[in-house]
Amino acid sequence: MLTEKGPAVIEVGARLGGDFIASYLTKSSTGISMDRAAIQIAMGTEPDIIPGQGQYSMIKYLELPAGKRVLDVLPADDIRRLPGVVYAHIFVKKGDSIEPLVHSAMRPACIIAAASSKELLLERMGICSTELAKKIVLT
Repeated sequence: MLTEKGPAVIEVGARLGGDFIASYLTKSSTGISMDRAAIQIAMGTEPDIIPGQGQYSMIKYLELPAGKRVLDVLPADDIRRLPGVVYAHIFVKKGDSIEPLVHSAMRPACIIAAASSKELLLERMGICSTELAKKIVLT
């Protein structure tokens, strides 16, 4: 708001980063919960930001061929139990059309994994993302 003394901030709608950065990636890499730290700060207490681990983590969003239709979505519980998998979710539903990706909300599925080395993480991610893609049956 513009006041007699110059600009003044009335309200700030700050939020943590999206795309699972705050909720999963930071915690799986460092052991630090950004969500918890943000709440602690909002409550006026010192945030707990002491790293509890040091490993690699990454997220992979699946890309599916545009123009296809989802015939079925199979359960993915077995994928979530694979070594290193932190989170896996399929966003598309039976009957959905796969459209060209033009924004992040159109991603059909994602998987987050962690490992002690970059090489192991890439190996795990390759296996896990391939298996997750098999859970989405297309026409």
